[in-house]
Amino acid sequence: MRDFVRQPAEHSRIIRLAPDLIDRMMIPRGLWSETPEEVEAAFAWAQRRDELLRWVRRHLGRRLTRRERRCLELRYFQGLTFQEIGNKTKMDASATSRAVKRALRKLQQATEEDPSWRKGAQQRKVRTRRG
Repeated sequence: MRDFVRQPAEHSRIIRLAPDLIDRMMIPRGLWSETPEEVEAAFAWAQRRDELLRWVRRHLGRRLTRRERRCLELRYFQGLTFQEIGNKTKMDASATSRAVKRALRKLQQATEEDPSWRKGAQQRKVRTRRG
C-alpha cells in the first residue's frame, strides 16, 4: 500500500495518509528536539529580552529627541539602512547616521546612570521558574 494518495479536487489539495504511517515513523526523542533545560533557557532569555526592551523603550522616550528616537527605531527595530531612514524622514543619510550615533551615546550614558537594567540579570540567577 502507498503511504499517501492524492485526491484531485478543483481548488484544494487533499493528501490522505496511510493510517499506520505515523506509527512507522521512528522519532526517538519525541516531536521536540529540545531538552527541558534548553526550553527553560529559551524561556528565561525571552523574558530577559522583554525586560531589556522595556528598559530601552522607557529611556527612548525619556532621553532622546523625537528625531533621534525615530531614527533609532527605524534602524534597529525595523532594520532599515541609513538611506532608507533618510527617505522616510526626509533627512540626509549622513544626518540619520549622526542621529543614531547620538542616540546610542545617550542610551549608553543612561546605562551608566541607571543600573536597573542589570538587576534583572542578577535576580534571574537565583529565581526559579514557577510551574
